[in-house]
Amino acid sequence: MTTVTAEPVALGEFYSYCRGAESVGVLFGSDAAGRRVTLVGGGVTVSSRRVGGDEPESELAHREIERGLPEFATADADLLAIDGDGGDETLPLAALAPEGLFAEATPANAAELVAVGAALADLGEG
Repeated sequence: MTTVTAEPVALGEFYSYCRGAESVGVLFGSDAAGRRVTLVGGGVTVSSRRVGGDEPESELAHREIERGLPEFATADADLLAIDGDGGDETLPLAALAPEGLFAEATPANAAELVAVGAALADLGEG
């Protein structure tokens, strides 16, 4: 398994743990290789892919849901930023964490979210 598959799955586990298996979320992140969008629904990571351009998150999320989870095309989805404080259309993924999961003085970063998601998956909790 590579970071191309392991990280999105771990982040999907973290999201599902925090929001519940019936929630639909679109996670946005970026790294040196570019921008990534990950679709999570029904308690599983449905898809994760690199995207180009600067299309608004809401439009990109709608297209990802229509393609990967068409039965949820009209549902409200969470739009979440993997890193940072979010943006105009996104909230930070770390903000979903239950109280006390992370130290209050320091917001969780992407690596910590991946680590917690991987641990949840290992425990069968995500």
